[in-house]
Amino acid sequence: MQNKKNLSITLIIIYLALLAVSIAIYALLQLYVKDIDRGTATNLMIWSATLFPSIALIYTFNFWREQKGSEVLSKLSEDVFFRLTNLAKIHNQIYEDHRKILLGKLLNNIDMSESDNSKELFKLNDIELNKICENIHLIGKYTKDKDLENAIKNMHYALSVYAARRFDVYIGMKVIEETETSSHSIAFDTNDKNEYLKPHSQLEISKSN
Repeated sequence: MQNKKNLSITLIIIYLALLAVSIAIYALLQLYVKDIDRGTATNLMIWSATLFPSIALIYTFNFWREQKGSEVLSKLSEDVFFRLTNLAKIHNQIYEDHRKILLGKLLNNIDMSESDNSKELFKLNDIELNKICENIHLIGKYTKDKDLENAIKNMHYALSVYAARRFDVYIGMKVIEETETSSHSIAFDTNDKNEYLKPHSQLEISKSN
């Protein structure tokens, strides 16, 4: 409501300014032009009235575009927030899925492979991440915020690292199988059941073809 009131006041000021210009031009003509008639004043008034709609239209359009831009940014930010919330839930589900596999298989010397449920969860995870990146990119493009641009670059880098190593997510796990047709099989060192208790710096991730 306040924005509409400000727009109305601005348009009134613009019209009064055009009217003042017309009066000023007429006053100058009276000083320097002999035998000027009242028809000139009328023409100047008509000129100002004709010019006003074009200026008002341009100003109103820019005002509308700015308002719509703010609404779009608000919608994008809201969408990012809810997608991040959903992403956190997906991560918790992935964690629970992997934890059950660890408890059910790992300590029985059974290699841990990625479950079908985990694969579906990771697909949902990737969809949410891609959409979040798209929205943040649009926000950064509109606002031209340098800090946001740097954050986007860091996010893309983190995503590339995540995509490359997302199967090596547990401290102490070792990749024991990797082929072109099957997913990673990962497990703790079966010779040392307490290996997962070691600090991360003491653990090594090994791969065998």
